[in-house]
Amino acid sequence: MSSQNSLNGEIREQMKKMKDMSLKGKISHLWTYYKFHAAVAIIAIALVSSIIYNYATHKDTVLYAIFVNASMPHMDGSELSSEFEQYAGIDTNKYEAYFDFSFRISDTVSTVETASTNEKLAAMMYARTADAFISDSAVFEYYAQREYFANLENVLPKEVLEKYKDYLYYTDVSTIKTSADEITLEDVEINGLENNNMINENDTSVINHRDASSMKEPVPVGIIIPEGSSILEAGCYDYLAENEITYQGYQSEAVIGIFEYSQNIDMILKLLEF
Repeated sequence: MSSQNSLNGEIREQMKKMKDMSLKGKISHLWTYYKFHAAVAIIAIALVSSIIYNYATHKDTVLYAIFVNASMPHMDGSELSSEFEQYAGIDTNKYEAYFDFSFRISDTVSTVETASTNEKLAAMMYARTADAFISDSAVFEYYAQREYFANLENVLPKEVLEKYKDYLYYTDVSTIKTSADEITLEDVEINGLENNNMINENDTSVINHRDASSMKEPVPVGIIIPEGSSILEAGCYDYLAENEITYQGYQSEAVIGIFEYSQNIDMILKLLEF
């Protein structure tokens, strides 16, 4: 009670002081005595407003697609993702599709950018935040050999596998790296990536990853992006053909893989049709 009386007394005292002041003087006086309180109030209002805004504008991500080494000569990434949202009939007031074009990986040399990308990818894998992975053949095979991608026979309906049978990308699980050789999260966090290059520059293997019969233990882990896809129409991987980039004796192509934990298979199928 005494605290309340003290506060009321202080207010009355300040009111007496301002009685004969000009408007400018009153404002100056109030600022001098109450600027700390005003600052606290402003910060509190801003914080509450921010929380309310974030809550009101939050959208659930129905598809998170990683695009590795993609170029965008004809449009930017947000435009492509917006086109996909419209194509897939996504209610953008509540949901979003996110296309991440920030991943850059060198398939021959160890770079700071490659190390950073590996760290980010490893973190996303452990957090289970990404759904689909798209890259050129060399980078895709590197991660396929480290079992990053789901066996498509386990996650896609038979009719879908039949539809894309001529575009299936196989990896030979008989050549999977042993646990002693494969990259670990600890390696990524400490070193960025393995000490050697991601892809062996002296690799003279000739392997047709479309041909399961050429492998000992073929497993379909990806789908080669078919011609007519909006991804290819946007020019994301034009440079592969334009620069005649090959991998293991064949033209390098854009391949999409699915992370085993992904729950957004329907959206991934729409991405394939897009």
